[in-house]
This record gives sequence, C-alpha cells and structure tokens, in this order.
Amino acid sequence: MGEKKIYRRFDWTSEKEIRLAELFHQMLPPSKIAEELGVTAASVDSRVRKLGLTRPKKHPAYIVPDDFEERAKTMNITQLARYYERGRDTIAKWFKITNIECDENLAKRGKAIPKSFEKIATSLTRSDLAKFYNSDLRTIRGWLEETGITPLTPEEKRMREPVTAKDILDPTPQEPRREFKSKDKLIAADAAQYLRRIHANIHRADIQMFENSSQTWGDVNQIRHRGINQYYVSGKGVMWLDDLIAYAESKGYKQKELI
Repeated sequence: MGEKKIYRRFDWTSEKEIRLAELFHQMLPPSKIAEELGVTAASVDSRVRKLGLTRPKKHPAYIVPDDFEERAKTMNITQLARYYERGRDTIAKWFKITNIECDENLAKRGKAIPKSFEKIATSLTRSDLAKFYNSDLRTIRGWLEETGITPLTPEEKRMREPVTAKDILDPTPQEPRREFKSKDKLIAADAAQYLRRIHANIHRADIQMFENSSQTWGDVNQIRHRGINQYYVSGKGVMWLDDLIAYAESKGYKQKELI
C-alpha cells in the first residue's frame, strides 16, 4: 500500500487563490485541484464557495472554440488537448460536432508548426530557431522540410548584422507593459469566467503552448509582451486585464469581494 498523504493547514494567499481560480475555470474536478495545490478536496470546495466562483451551465465539451478548425489543420488530438486544456474525448467530440476530419498524418508530428515560423525561418539559423522555439534540431528540420523554407546558414549569419526573432516579429517600439495587483488578476479571472457565457473561447494570452515549453500562446501569435497580463477573447481579440474587466462589466458583470 502506498503512503497516505498528510495535508497540513493551507495558507490561502492571493497568489494561491488566483491559481485556484485558474484551475477551477479549466473545469478540473476538486480532487485534481487539491492534488496540485497540496490540500484536501474539502478545502478546495470551501475556498471556491468563499470566492463565489461559478462555472458555466453548458458543458464545455459542446462549446467548440472559434479557432478550432484552424488549429485542427496543424495539431493532432494530443496537441489540441494540451492547447485547449481539455481531455482527448472532448477534442474528439469537437471533431464530430464540426464534421472536421482528423488528419492521421499529424499524429507523426512532434509539435505543430507555429504561426510565426514562416516569417522568421529565413532570417535565422537552425540553431537559433531551435533556441527560440525550445525545440530540438530534428523538429526544426522537419518544419523546414514541410514548409520548404531554407534557413540562414552560419556563414550568412556572420556576414549580417545581429538579429533576433523578436526583432523580426515585432520591429516597432512596444507600448509599456501594464502591471496589475494580485486582486486585479483574480477579478479578471472571474470576469473571464462570466464572459464565457457569451464567448466560446476565452483564455490567458500567456498560457504555455506545450508542456515543459517556455513558449507562450502570445509568442506564437505575436502578441506583445508574450501575452503577459492579457486575455484572448474570441470575437474581440486580446485585452489587458483592466480592459477585460471593463468589457465584462458592460455585459452585466459585477465585481465581488474576492480577497
């Protein structure tokens, strides 16, 4: 028999409550949330009630994201499940609902080709591309063969001015990154959950694209500041946290005393 886990009294800080809200809105059951946070399921239920967190009545398995058809062209079921943070059964159900055929050839691909790849691949070497996309050279070679792109050679790189992927993707000066307090982040997470009643797809713009990868959704979609402190809302685009909260309030959302 395995060792019985012992849970000590948990200090619910604002950061941990934000993480709880994120996991809750990902539709994870209390047992899974408790396992990640190192608490009991009863403690999770108690804190969820205290924060007033709610989930949409309509099961997310039947709400197909607006960008699903586009993602299904380049990702296999496993990658789609990670991207949307849903189970493989849910992804299979989305294929059935949309009548989209799952390309069996995609199952052989280790990672989907990022949107930004074709834009920057001709201006960087294979090694630079591997570092930027946190991938091995074999994956980069596969992407290059599939797209028919010839990357920069080391010799050509030495003859040019130093350039990075960030210079290519965003050559214009960036607006300052907005910073927010922990309470604002928690309110934004609650506002995003409220907006899921009218928008099929809402998620943080800085979520990781793949497990154990430093690349965010914002990196792949060329969002400034890597998507940090921003949300993607289908039909509206990318919003800063305060803009998201204001938009939710225009739709009837009322802030709660969360902390």
